[in-house]
Amino acid sequence: MIEARIYSMASPHDIEKQVVVIVRELLVESGQGFSQREISRSSSLQRHLGMDSLGRVELFRRIEKHFHAFPERIFVVRCIQ
Repeated sequence: MIEARIYSMASPHDIEKQVVVIVRELLVESGQGFSQREISRSSSLQRHLGMDSLGRVELFRRIEKHFHAFPERIFVVRCIQ
């Protein structure tokens, strides 16, 4: 798939930064006060960021839309590199 090749060339750090931006935007839009918290690779979406199951579904939809790929493929690429 062409999209997978494009994003596999992106560095893991670049992908991580883009995902953090997407998470932060969603938290700001939710208005639940978690948008000021630090977001890191080890942050729990539910425990640290207060994201419920519907929020996680919306997050993965946005990641899929942003990267034009399924989230599983993005994270697999990151783990392989």
